[in-house]
Amino acid sequence: MGSVLRFNEKGKSKLMRADKLVEGIQIILKYWPDAEVEPQHDLIYVGGDKIDPPTSTMAPEDRQRLEKLGWAVDEQFDCWYR
Repeated sequence: MGSVLRFNEKGKSKLMRADKLVEGIQIILKYWPDAEVEPQHDLIYVGGDKIDPPTSTMAPEDRQRLEKLGWAVDEQFDCWYR
């Protein structure tokens, strides 16, 4: 991976920290243990057939933590992405 792709114009890494990725997936798995992961382009989607809607049973503090970690809900596909 070239350094041009990894850093923004201020020299800060554009890569996602692995611990934030794992923490987000762990939160999602608390509610949907059979969730599936699908990487596409520069996003990672986590969801599955039984997640409808993806925030319906989630505790507010878990949703806030996911959002702080940079995760968001994709309403069209009923899943989380980062």
